[in-house]
Amino acid sequence: MMKWLILLIFLCYPWSTAATNAEGNALIALKTALKDSKNLLSTWDQSLVDPCISWFRVNCNSDGRVTSLNLESMGFSGVLSPRIGELKYLSTVALQDNRISGTLPSELGNMASLRNLNLENNNLTGDIPSSLGQLRNLQYLVIRNNKLSGEIPPSIAGIPTLIELDLSANHLTGKIPEAVFKVAKYNVMPAVSLVIILIVVQVYNTHVPLLSPQNQVTPSQKLEF
Repeated sequence: MMKWLILLIFLCYPWSTAATNAEGNALIALKTALKDSKNLLSTWDQSLVDPCISWFRVNCNSDGRVTSLNLESMGFSGVLSPRIGELKYLSTVALQDNRISGTLPSELGNMASLRNLNLENNNLTGDIPSSLGQLRNLQYLVIRNNKLSGEIPPSIAGIPTLIELDLSANHLTGKIPEAVFKVAKYNVMPAVSLVIILIVVQVYNTHVPLLSPQNQVTPSQKLEF
């Protein structure tokens, strides 16, 4: 009798809720690391089991999986938790216009469903993780105006679905991977060059195009920062 009771409980257990709880735990870790000083994410409460019901700026699909986070201009001043990589159904992460510091966690590469990643206008440092090249569905990667350094990983430029790649206004060095020039819309102009361009424009009242497909730059020129 006890075995049948255990089996009945097993069959009736809401496994989708269990999955949502796991995603909720990952979101709580993200919230804690981001330092929500304005308490704008007060609805992100572990006592509220399902983040899909009432959690602020969290969107889910019909299966109860978290699919997008729209957290731009929230005043965050912390770092990105590696546990964000546990949100494998996320298609959109919008964290632009905050003050997020620290490095980009390599776990970002675990979010296989990700299509749009926007982290522009923050204070991110360190290298761009090559694991981002694992995001084979990624269409928009915008990390402009941070303090990133190192080289552009060739794995990122080689993402076949990529429509826009904007890594401009950082402190990147080294050769630009040739695959960058195959992306429909790209901008990888470093921060120092942007300042020089602005000075030239102001002094000489001229137009200097940013690095983009329109300026007819080709890989054979082997551009380096």
